[in-house]
Amino acid sequence: MGKVHDYLAKNGFEEVDVTFVMEQIGTLLVSSSTTSEQSIEISVKGKPLFLPSDKATSVALVVNELIQNGIKHAFHTTAVGKIEITTNIRKQMVNIIVSDNGDGMDHSVYAQNSSSLGLHLVEMLVEEELEGILSVFHSNRGTNVSLTFPITN
Repeated sequence: MGKVHDYLAKNGFEEVDVTFVMEQIGTLLVSSSTTSEQSIEISVKGKPLFLPSDKATSVALVVNELIQNGIKHAFHTTAVGKIEITTNIRKQMVNIIVSDNGDGMDHSVYAQNSSSLGLHLVEMLVEEELEGILSVFHSNRGTNVSLTFPITN
């Protein structure tokens, strides 16, 4: 998060290239959080996304937590995996999907983990700071987390 802070400070506080910030977060987390036996690829797809700094900071915190959760929980049965972040913008609404191709998490596990501080922070940031909606989808092919919020208040 230090690099993200440096980027925000260096480029002012008007608009932030969130796509760049998410790429940096993903690269740093994968390099610092995976073991030598793991090979987790991170990718960011979609159109460039520029947001006011307050929204960009909230998005950075949410994406940081979701990538950490993916690295920590998604790849128990395999050492190779992929975490993909996709951005979509339509009619002043942003949709960001963070998905992994890991083991997936059943709903009872998510319900237990939803009381964790990290997931609580994610929900709070999306709902209160971004004034958006958080959706979580699980399958045996991985987990997808979608956040949708307006570009402006």
